[in-house]
Amino acid sequence: MIKYRDDQPQPGRNPVGQVITMQGHPELTTDMTAFLMKIRLKSETLSEDEIAEAWKRVDGVEGFGGADEEIAGWAMLNFMLAN
Repeated sequence: MIKYRDDQPQPGRNPVGQVITMQGHPELTTDMTAFLMKIRLKSETLSEDEIAEAWKRVDGVEGFGGADEEIAGWAMLNFMLAN
């Protein structure tokens, strides 16, 4: 997303606005994520509570989007509306 500035007197000399980007990780499938979380739990790198919280970010509501999906949407909206 690009938010352009209205007060651009000299194009090319000043920034034209702000840019926000997001990158997903398609290589992290549900199966791969489950495998990694099992390893983290077994090695005690993460607790059972932390694993449960992590699953919220994987599955989301009915398996469509994780808990962070709403956070990302609000971040983009705030970015676009901020002065």
